[in-house]
Amino acid sequence: MGKLVIAVPAKLSGVCGSVYYSLAFCYGTVYCLPLLAVSGFAGWAIALCLITLFIRYAQVLVCILSMNCPKLLRWLWIIPLRDLLSFIVWAMGAFGQRVFWRGRQLRIEADGLIAQLQ
Repeated sequence: MGKLVIAVPAKLSGVCGSVYYSLAFCYGTVYCLPLLAVSGFAGWAIALCLITLFIRYAQVLVCILSMNCPKLLRWLWIIPLRDLLSFIVWAMGAFGQRVFWRGRQLRIEADGLIAQLQ
């Protein structure tokens, strides 16, 4: 079947691939537990993880308050799980080439075009 030419995210276009892969540095909360395990719960690792969590929660609080949505405050406990799920989706997007979208199997070509699989 022919290729579909559509607008795709920067990661898929090949132009800004390095920008997409640099997002690996945006998942500090995901790296906290492995860091603590590898370091043997060293004091510097604990401090780094606490600083990372403080910054992440401050970011979320700024967003919640700027949107004037105080009801979201009760969901603060789930932020680490949300970050983990976001990391998994990012990793799948970084290393996968197939997409299931609206009942169709699609493949992302090297040039950024999307081809429908049969």
